[in-house]
Amino acid sequence: MKKYLELMGGNISLYSKEGQGTSFVVTLPVSDNVTPQLRQDVADDSSGRPKILIVEDNIQIGEFISGILGKEYTCLRAENGRSGLSIACSFIPDLIIADEMMPITGGLEMVRQLKAHPRLSSVPIIMLTAKSDNKTENESIKLGIDVFMTKPFEPSALLGRISQLLKSRSEITEKVRIQAITEVEYKPIEAESTTEKVLAKIAKTIEENIADPDLNVNMLCEKSGVAQKQLYRLIKKYMGTSPLDYIRQVRLQKAAMLLSQHRFTVSEISYMVGFKTPSYFAKCFQAHYGVKPSQYRSDDEKPETQA
Repeated sequence: MKKYLELMGGNISLYSKEGQGTSFVVTLPVSDNVTPQLRQDVADDSSGRPKILIVEDNIQIGEFISGILGKEYTCLRAENGRSGLSIACSFIPDLIIADEMMPITGGLEMVRQLKAHPRLSSVPIIMLTAKSDNKTENESIKLGIDVFMTKPFEPSALLGRISQLLKSRSEITEKVRIQAITEVEYKPIEAESTTEKVLAKIAKTIEENIADPDLNVNMLCEKSGVAQKQLYRLIKKYMGTSPLDYIRQVRLQKAAMLLSQHRFTVSEISYMVGFKTPSYFAKCFQAHYGVKPSQYRSDDEKPETQA
């Protein structure tokens, strides 16, 4: 196996310490893919423990972190961002710890690519760095990195952060499952009264034009044939909000439904429901549902670990 990997310019090493568990170090300096045999070898760990990917170019620091985590978690290791992406795509870790400064592909660039991947965008990330400047920290936050830790760090602090992130992710997953079951998708009103007919027409107009980012109150009035004054009065009275907020709510409800289907990426869905940028969509979605769009997905699409 080692000879086969060396032919590809890579290597695999096994580190085991009594009482601390086992970790694999996978080095793939030029390849973006993980071989089927390598996938089987790493997946042979049948403990069922959470998988943590450690992406660290300093071997000693990587070993140190594996030693801290090996008792409770299955550790996968890579020595640069490119290898980290390959392994993450193949094994979908429960959490990623990455160094900021690495050769070939750095930590921040790796995170950018992870966040663009529909199956990896919700994986919690802890960024390790020797720098503590505000610029680096702010950039990490903007990329969606969950925890920013400067070196050196206390092992207990790292373990605490990991436990907190995994617990939070588990709670979000459960919340989403319950919400997906109980949330009622919008259905047109069986209109009888004049008011119900008008409200149904307004809702239908929004639904038909939901992908149009320019849909606003004026356009809604024009397309539905409802006077602006009447539109404001009805939506405020029966929906308890403004017409603009009501349009946004319908967009977000549609987005939640699409997210639960696992057919499209977060970016694709943001445009499908009429948001001009994925970042603004994510901001509105989190404000409405309390979680990021990527976190709203359940783990149903996560592949089972091979035995």
